[in-house]
Amino acid sequence: MTRIYEALKELALIALAYYVFWRYVRFTEIQAAILAVITGTLIFLVAAARKAPTPFEPFYIRIAPDWYRILRDQGLADDERLKSLNSTGNDNTKHAYSVLRDGITVTVLGPELYYSHNHMSFFSKLDLSEPIPELQTAEERQGGLSFAPRLYVKLILEKRPKNSLIRCIQIGLVTAESLKKSFHIGDDRANIPLATLPHAIFNGYNNGCFALDGKLKEAEIERLLKEYGWEHGRRDDDDDALNWPYEINHKYVRVSYYGV
Repeated sequence: MTRIYEALKELALIALAYYVFWRYVRFTEIQAAILAVITGTLIFLVAAARKAPTPFEPFYIRIAPDWYRILRDQGLADDERLKSLNSTGNDNTKHAYSVLRDGITVTVLGPELYYSHNHMSFFSKLDLSEPIPELQTAEERQGGLSFAPRLYVKLILEKRPKNSLIRCIQIGLVTAESLKKSFHIGDDRANIPLATLPHAIFNGYNNGCFALDGKLKEAEIERLLKEYGWEHGRRDDDDDALNWPYEINHKYVRVSYYGV
């Protein structure tokens, strides 16, 4: 129905242009018809271009957990074990990806298109889960019977007061102990949220692609960041000139991001 309405509007505009060119400008009927078609087409192309959404700007996100604080606070490692893990992480084979050493890096290519720099693969939904085998003993890794804790990063809908919703990136852990709370594979009962980042912080790249993000004004986004425990990293003019990433920091994680 909308297409029919638009077609009728275009025909009416062409007819009006034809009448003006023929009746008042005194072109011949053929000249008036050609000019009317050209004029009507140009007007509709300009109008369509104005209505078209601004293209999505791809952006890069790097998530760097503060493993020392996370593992200590979650009771997964004492200071001696943490020192051992630090040396183990540095000794890992250069070609082997380790979330303990490398964190998680993705490029958001579109509203439903992501690229993992860690696995060199594309995916359509932000729902990542990376094992941390370094937290297992050599015997546990070889036996394959114990559960290696996992770091997860997923896009969620966070419920707010008055039943409103906001899109957030949740970063957390799943451990052998928390897994006991799960009723079935894939439910969220085993998740231990560590940090929740309002997705609207990326509004400068999304260009209105996400309605829930777009509803949040800058002042409200800043209020939410503070509420969820985030602080902006220090930035000066040189950082902008050199196109250094923006940083936002949480007790348990640092997130870097910039347009690509």
